[in-house]
Amino acid sequence: MPNPERYAALVASFVDMLHQEGIRIDYLGLNNETENAVPAIRYVATVDGLGAGLDAKSVPSAFRQWRLVGPDAFGLNAAESYLDDLAQQGRLDTIDIIGNHFYPQHSSGSETSWTTLATAYGKEMWHTEVHMPVGNDDAGITEQAIRDTLSVLFASNKRGVDSFVWWGYNTDVDALGQRVKAELIDSMIDAHPVETSPGFTAKGDPPGEPLFQAYARGNSVSLWIVNPSEIAPEDLVDLSGRRVRTVGSSITAQFWDAFAGGAGAPIPVSATVRRRGWRLDRPGGRLCQERRRPPLRSARSGRPKWRRGRRWRGLARLVKQSDT
Repeated sequence: MPNPERYAALVASFVDMLHQEGIRIDYLGLNNETENAVPAIRYVATVDGLGAGLDAKSVPSAFRQWRLVGPDAFGLNAAESYLDDLAQQGRLDTIDIIGNHFYPQHSSGSETSWTTLATAYGKEMWHTEVHMPVGNDDAGITEQAIRDTLSVLFASNKRGVDSFVWWGYNTDVDALGQRVKAELIDSMIDAHPVETSPGFTAKGDPPGEPLFQAYARGNSVSLWIVNPSEIAPEDLVDLSGRRVRTVGSSITAQFWDAFAGGAGAPIPVSATVRRRGWRLDRPGGRLCQERRRPPLRSARSGRPKWRRGRRWRGLARLVKQSDT
């Protein structure tokens, strides 16, 4: 285990260097899946030692207005235990933002733990290590891996997580993983999740299960669809809660088909708006269609239904922009 005094001195020297270079620090974290090496009692000692070290180096308090992020543990269960330990010491002041890791392919707790953390501690929550559970390059990315990653991302957001740090290897901005990440981030910034059906969980859905999630920003709604197993897209998609209009709307679309091999650019698709709805087509056949007045409805729920299209596999993003 690292010695708290030495660790604090190391961080203090680094912070002092940044201060001398005029580089501002907005957020500071002292853990990265080191909850066993830097348990709560050592973490508190490190935070206190850092303050003393910066005082000794005459780093002004005006420069030290960062927010502490932690515990950045491996899994939400570990985060709950860590915060409980800090609470017992009366030192919850040593973490301003609950940052933690939550993976689709590991036993890293349940998405409900985000709700538990928010209720118990009332702090802002970040997911600080989002990545696709595949190899180190785009050639290893599959539709299922993207589906699993997005389910964790969306479920965390709906549970109160409002900031994400995406961890990845590939720096090629044209690679598939980077393209998808950029589009996801763009659709979620300053947006609100729409209750989209069918529902999903962060983990535990059957392999091949399609994933639907929409985000609304102003008069724009962005709908993500991941279909990893060529299931015909006839599941329910209910956007009526946002009163998504058809008349006076325009729609744009993107579609990624060949995941394996790292094809980052979406293939050509066309989207059209009609009085009764909108539809998305690609070379070789229709993907999906939504209708209004009258909508297709499910006998079970009475909600608008996707009309059956050709079987397809891949990732689609639809953006509907309404005048009102």
